[in-house]
Amino acid sequence: MDTINNIILYFFNPIPGASFQYYIPLYVLTAILIIVAAGIIVYSKRNKDNKAFKKLFKTYPSKFGIIAGLFIVYLSLRYYSVAFFSMRFLLYLLVGITIYLFYSVIKTYLSKYPEEKKRREDRDELNKYIPSKKRKKKK
Repeated sequence: MDTINNIILYFFNPIPGASFQYYIPLYVLTAILIIVAAGIIVYSKRNKDNKAFKKLFKTYPSKFGIIAGLFIVYLSLRYYSVAFFSMRFLLYLLVGITIYLFYSVIKTYLSKYPEEKKRREDRDELNKYIPSKKRKKKK
């Protein structure tokens, strides 16, 4: 019973202790999240004709920004040892969400993006032969 109690206290201890050695790796991860979000935004702006990429990756920069902001808030709360907000469970939750987000981006890029790009190219090819509307003459 004591072992189970120790495990639960390890994850949910309101004030987990002063020794925290992950400041630099988490700041690096936060910087990577911000760089990836900025990279997706810049790529979307430069390739305006790539509507498949724009459609599929539209929500990812904001998600990366939110997670980066949460990491910054968590690190500052952990630095000042704020009770309940600096527990280890929140760190593991944020890291898990970040891993899932990277997995989602990679899965979208490798599986959904090529299909959507091909479908849009085929549709553009077919739309090329549709006659356009006649314009009214100005008087």
